[in-house]
Parts: sequence; structure tokens; C-alpha cells
Amino acid sequence: NRFLRLESTYTYSDPDRLLTGRAGDIVSGAVNWSRPIRMAGVQMQRDFTLRSDLVTRPVPVLAGTAAVPSTVDVYINGLRTYSQNVGSGPFNITNLPMMAGSGDARVVVRDASGREVEQSVQLTDPARLLRPGLMDFSIEGGFARRDFGLLSNSYDQRALGSATLRRGITPWLTLEAHGEAGAGLVNGGAGAVMGLGAFGTLQLAASGSRHTRSGQGLQLYGGWDKKFGWLSVSVSSQRSFARYEDLASITAKFTPLPDFINLPGSLIVPGVSSLSSLKPPRALDRISISAPLWFDRGSVSLGFIHSKRDDGQRNKIATLSYNRPLPWRANFFATAFADFGTVRNIGLFAGLSVPIMPGVYGTGGFTMQNSSATGSVEITKAQKLEDGTWGYRVRTQEGEAPVRIASGSYRSSYGQLGAQIQQFGNRGDATVSFDGSVAVMGGGVFFGNKVHSSFAVVDAGKAGVPVLQDNRVVGHTNGAGKMLVANLRPYEANTIAIDTSKLPANYDAGNANARVAPHRHAGVHVNFAKQAAQHAALVILRDAGGKPLPTGSHGRTARGENFLVGYGGQAYLRDLDASNSVTVDLGARECKANFNYSPRPNEQVVVDNVVCR
Repeated sequence: NRFLRLESTYTYSDPDRLLTGRAGDIVSGAVNWSRPIRMAGVQMQRDFTLRSDLVTRPVPVLAGTAAVPSTVDVYINGLRTYSQNVGSGPFNITNLPMMAGSGDARVVVRDASGREVEQSVQLTDPARLLRPGLMDFSIEGGFARRDFGLLSNSYDQRALGSATLRRGITPWLTLEAHGEAGAGLVNGGAGAVMGLGAFGTLQLAASGSRHTRSGQGLQLYGGWDKKFGWLSVSVSSQRSFARYEDLASITAKFTPLPDFINLPGSLIVPGVSSLSSLKPPRALDRISISAPLWFDRGSVSLGFIHSKRDDGQRNKIATLSYNRPLPWRANFFATAFADFGTVRNIGLFAGLSVPIMPGVYGTGGFTMQNSSATGSVEITKAQKLEDGTWGYRVRTQEGEAPVRIASGSYRSSYGQLGAQIQQFGNRGDATVSFDGSVAVMGGGVFFGNKVHSSFAVVDAGKAGVPVLQDNRVVGHTNGAGKMLVANLRPYEANTIAIDTSKLPANYDAGNANARVAPHRHAGVHVNFAKQAAQHAALVILRDAGGKPLPTGSHGRTARGENFLVGYGGQAYLRDLDASNSVTVDLGARECKANFNYSPRPNEQVVVDNVVCR
């Protein structure tokens, strides 16, 4: 008898201006050195996802000179990703694939005689850079939301706002700015992302705050990313000084869990017991190194995180992970970690994933943490996106606190039904869920699967007709001949079609496929229901000697509708009356025929032996 509301938001997008506006529950914009918060209010953002063809990153440019007409091949990390014929003189390559945005590039110029000239360059990873002239921003205002996922309507009563701005200045420089105000706080800062060529990408930022109670504070941030061939390195460091605050810390508060929230003790995070744990960290350092092994098919990654909270608690966590594919599509993975900070902790997790049958995987693993050990076995069947499919998951974890979970789901044309039974130690619960959507369009109300992006209502004019999305059957029309197709790609071409072989012979679907590009979270009506079930027939025309009329002969009805005579004298005629006459041009002469027509519902009408004299 208790309901929990998550988010209620009205969204409007303008593809021409690349803008998206929201009103209701929103998440504020942020950069790497700031923290977003949930709010209730209004928001306006630049939205590059409205244009899938727009390249927002700086485009790598490779330049050179060819003495004679030649072929230019570009190899990125040893793989040829580009080839083009060029004339004599200087050349520029500006349309490299975006996958070639980082790493070592080798440019080989080969002339007609086979002579090669090779040049090696370093490409900067442009992931955090914007093309020159492009601007990305987010502006929002309202009231901070608290206890999301626990309470339906818990908001701070103090008005606040924030703004984030990023602008591409040059191919190697993007400037950033972020500001916050409200609840007695003013916070602002600026930063820059710089492409250093062979030396990677560097990011620097500084921000300051002033609060009516806490006073003033400062935060500094620095980050560096570099790819050495197959080796990727990422380093960042953040420090706050004095009484630095942001909206996340000013509006935060702890709320006791409601009685209906039942969490096992093993899921409670130790040490989170005061508001000081939600303040900006005094120190936050990250190091990440990953690379495939040159002597093995596996890959390895190293990581280190150091954090210091406002109350003095420290974490120094080191991780080592290894992943390796095995024969028969199996996979081995292992992760070891150790925390050398205030709370000492060490552990190891390793497992093996093996395919049991098509679509079904089995995973076994064990975990050791300090002096305790647990083992787990899991069998999973992934659910497909087609209607009428199902999936399941069975997991058992044995140890000091046993955990056992069994869940299943079934996807129908009206939504997805799920059920789960779980046990944590000596406590357990069961859950039944139904996930779907309601759409009103095309003269009907449709209950279907959850719409994450956009949707279409397809009208085939007949029940049980298969509907295809991008050449994949996604369901069948309902009793009214319609179907809701969920999760189309917004602002991109989606191919919607019906299988006309399942239509009755006396139905004419016209064009059986369409390409549609709906707006985000909006629908489009695709109507294939051009029916010729009434007043249509297949008429077989013969001459006075009983032979079929010549194939390709042109004819016309008394209503003036033109038609062609097919093989065996067959002609498909529409808009017929009870008594009809047709005229056929036989070249040197014309002939006329009369016949009667009687419609038969859901059946192709055939009128045979119609003599044309």
C-alpha cells in the first residue's frame, strides 16, 4: 500500500538549435572537477545527441607531400584504417575514422614504382576536447532534492542554481567554467583541457567557494591521460583547502531508512555516519594503467585510489585485475584489492564464465576478504528484445552470510513481467514486477514495453501481421491490426516494415516499409492499412477462342481505372460494381468484356473465363 515516485519530468528538444529543456526532476550539469546534484526545477542544455552526424571532437589532420601521384595508407596502432590516392604535391588527410583518435599513427606514401616514404606521428585522444567554435553548456535552477529512492517528495526549501560551460578554442584547447549559487553559497571555477600531442591530454582547474557559515575555501584539480601504443595511463588529483563547500555538501542531510526499506547488514557501508563524509574530499587521487599482454591473450589493469575525508578518514586502495578469453567462448577473470588506509581490508575475487548452451552462461567464482571466504555459482539466460522471449538468473553464494537469488522475466507485447525470490542470511523476500508503457496515438491506446527513447504505432489493417524493425521481427499486430514498436532511435532513420505474406490475398498494403525519424520520447504513426478488401477481384480475361489475352495488354474499366493484363490473362481490378465492363487494347483492335462481381469478406475473389469480344 506504499508507492514511491522516482522522477517526473517534462522534456522538450529543439534539433535546429541543438537545445533540450527540462522541467521537473532534473540532474544538474557538471565537469570532472564538480559534483552534480538532483534538483526540482528547470534546465536548459546544449544537446549534441540531437545530431548523430555531428562530430564534436577535433578532427585529426595528417599532412605530407607526394612527389608523384601516390597511394597514402594510414596505420593506427599497427592496423590499416585509411587508404587514399593523392596527386603530386602537398596533401591533407582530415577524415580519419574517429576510432583512430589516439595512439601511434604511421603514414606510408607509396608511388607507382613501389617506392615508399614512411612517417610516424602521435595522435592525441580528443575525448575531452571540443571542436573549435563549439560550445556546450547547462543552466538550471530550482530546489535540491533529498532522499531520492527513499522518499517521493523530499526537497530543500532554499532556491539555488548552477551553470556549466565548455567551449572549443583551438583543436588542442577547450576552456571550461562552472558556477553554483544558493543556500548561502557562492561557488565558481574555471579550467582547461589541453591536447599535448605526443605527451597526451592535460586538464587543469581551480574553483573557490564562500559560504555564510563555513567561510571560504579553494579546490584544485589536475588530470593527465596518455596512450603509449597499447598501454593506457590515466592520472588525476584533487585537493580542497580551508572550508571549501559545494551545493552537494550544503544541501545534504541524512535521513533514517523507512521501515519498508529492508537492507541486509552486509550492505551497510562502514564509516558513513556523519555529514562530514558528504563534504568535498580533502584529497582524491586516482591512477589507472591498463594494457593487453604481449605474451598472452589476456589483458591486465592496475589501479590506485587515495582519498581523505573531512573527518580525517583515509582510504588507500590498490587493485590488480586480469582478464583472459579461453577456448569455446569461455572467459577467466580475477581482481585483487587491498586498502591500506584507516580501515584495513584485503580481498581477492576470481571466476570463470562458460557457455552452457546458446544464450545460457554459467559463472563460478570465489571471494576472499580478510579472513572470510565465499563461493558462488550463477546460471544466466539473457533475454532477447523480441516479444515472447524469456530469461532467468539463478545464483547461490555460500559463506558466512549465504545469498541465494532466483529471478525470471517474460517479455510480451504488453510489457515485461518479472519475478524474484532472494535470501540474505536468515532473511528473505519475494518481488513481482511489471514494466511497460502506455501510448495514445493513431486512434488507439496501446499498452507495450517500456519506451526508453522513441516509439511508433504501426497500422497494418489486419490482426496477426508480423512487424519488423530494421529487418528484425519485433511483434505482431493486435486485434485492431495495430502494434506499438518501442525504442526507436530518435533523430535517426529507422526502417519499419510489415510482412505482407501474412496479409489476406484481398488486402493491398501499398508500400510495405517506411523510414521514420521520430523526436526523442515521441511517437510517429506508420499507416500501412490501405485496404482493397472491398470491391476488388482477380479477373481472368480470354478471347473468343478461350485463349488468355496477351501478356502486357493495356485495359481500362468503366470508371476509367487503367490496368495491365498479366500472365494467363490475369488482371487485378479495384473499385468494382455488381455489374462491370472493361476495354482491352490488343494493338490492331480493341475488345470489350462484361462480368458480374460479388464480394466475399476475407477471401480473394476470382472471376474466371471472362470473354473479351
